[in-house]
Amino acid sequence: MESSVKNFVVILAAIFIPCTAAYPNGLVTDSCNTMEPNHGTTAQTSAAPYTLQLSTTTYGPESIVQVTLVASSDTQFKGFMIQAHAGNNNTPLGTFRTKNQDAQLLKCTTDAAAVSHTSSSQKTKVEVEWVAPKANISNLHFRATVVQVRPTYWMNIASQDLIYNGGSHLVPALKLILIGTAIVIFTLLRV
Repeated sequence: MESSVKNFVVILAAIFIPCTAAYPNGLVTDSCNTMEPNHGTTAQTSAAPYTLQLSTTTYGPESIVQVTLVASSDTQFKGFMIQAHAGNNNTPLGTFRTKNQDAQLLKCTTDAAAVSHTSSSQKTKVEVEWVAPKANISNLHFRATVVQVRPTYWMNIASQDLIYNGGSHLVPALKLILIGTAIVIFTLLRV
């Protein structure tokens, strides 16, 4: 009879205790849409002791931008997720590339649309690369969720705006077209 009571208590606990999940390996694809970890707590409301820094302020189609998540002073963190977004749209844009073993790629709507931690080891800085999509997107920013220690985390840590400058890749292509046209005209005039 005693084992039946234990089984009953375990079943009740499973039903009534809120479900929480920890992902020390960073495979947090369940959090892709909201960027909120399933830690059973709410995000901190104080200013985050972390910043997202960008290597540039403008981008064009297929531009590469270095994105760095940095802890202020000696504050460390264990987990993170970073995505690029246009305005308030929650669909991640572009693709990421990792630079070392602290980060891994996540499939959020598309392959490599987000990046997260690979372990719960303490970190003070993580660097990744973001590759802009080919299509005209518009201005955007990066957002991060950072877990200091479970259950303490911050959400919506935003970078400065990354301004779309679509002409940056158009100028070299236009030069090639003009040079090609000049060669064709010169050749036709010589005949």
